Amino acid sequence: MKAVRLLEYGGRLVFNDVPTPTVARDEFLVSVKSTAVNKLDLVKASGTPRQMLPIELGWMPGHEFSGGVEEIGDDVAGWAPGDAVFGASGMGASYAEYLAVKPAAIFRTETVRVGMTKLAFRSDNG
Repeated sequence: MKAVRLLEYGGRLVFNDVPTPTVARDEFLVSVKSTAVNKLDLVKASGTPRQMLPIELGWMPGHEFSGGVEEIGDDVAGWAPGDAVFGASGMGASYAEYLAVKPAAIFRTETVRVGMTKLAFRSDNG
């Protein structure tokens, strides 16, 4: 799959091939359709906070994403391939074609109607 990566602190982002993530029993594979640039990605990439927020170089930025469920781990219930989702990955990596995430990190797109302020306080995926 194609992904955007950072190979050195403060360096240019590169767009190249990386392995598609494998899905653990408790994860989804999401086909990423959109992502966002946020300040945290830019700060991490600069290397300024590397003592507090270290990253492994080769890092793929991007926390927020939307897309569709492609594959579901064996221990995941209540979701199906094709479900439209959005969410945030605590580790980044949404600047890629595919992203493996746990169900707690995603919401069905119908949840968007609650608004981003309320979304930050939701504790379920319902």
